[in-house]
Amino acid sequence: MVNKNRILLIFPKLGSYDRIVKDLPLSLIYAARMVQREGFDVALIDQRLQKDWQKAVAGELSKGPLLVGISVMTGMPIAYALEISRFIKEHSRIPVVWGGVHPTIMPEQTIADSNIDIIVKGEGELPLCELSKSFANGIWDLSLVRGISFKKDGKIIHNLPPVRSDYLDMPLPNYELVNFSDYSRFENNERYFSVLTSIGCPHRCSFCYTVSFDKSRWIPEPIEKTIEHLQLVIGRHHPTYISIIDSDFFVNLDRAFKL
Repeated sequence: MVNKNRILLIFPKLGSYDRIVKDLPLSLIYAARMVQREGFDVALIDQRLQKDWQKAVAGELSKGPLLVGISVMTGMPIAYALEISRFIKEHSRIPVVWGGVHPTIMPEQTIADSNIDIIVKGEGELPLCELSKSFANGIWDLSLVRGISFKKDGKIIHNLPPVRSDYLDMPLPNYELVNFSDYSRFENNERYFSVLTSIGCPHRCSFCYTVSFDKSRWIPEPIEKTIEHLQLVIGRHHPTYISIIDSDFFVNLDRAFKL
């Protein structure tokens, strides 16, 4: 039975990197903020932390989520994400949605896999929200959802990109989706907390994924909202170290100095 209010998000292992750094799964925490504001119940499984991830996923599948979203970077995460996707397909008929860097830069290759039903290209907040609302309302016409690609009658269909929402309209991320204490870097006692204060980068470096992912746009969060964000993080989670992981924090030096 489908639970019209529940969504499952999964962050796969990254590979050897996991042995020294386990940062917060920000891609999914950020992607979830719009659907949570719309009232959806979001569960997040981090494969890096789950010794028996199959049991954890099976438990969530038994609750009948509308869809399963997986954030996938290029490299070893693809193998882990495919393993997760195959497991989901073997145990349910729930749609599998891939988002993140790899589906964005390699959409044709990614959606061609039989274990993947839908991909989201670029920022995931709005497409995930629209897709979830559509499924919850019993509307399964994927052509109505912007920012996704899917298969129909053996053909791959790429929808128009989403209309970007004003950054001011985006709610702050809900870090309660995970247990902050489970994440660490370099096996030391520091409490590292990663945050984003902007999206994208205006440059067109040939080696960087952001050219495809963000179309060389840089969208800064208003300074007042970033301060509110940092106050929330510090007051609630008490980190000893904050890592700003913007693609390019120093695009606007005046903004950087003010912050």
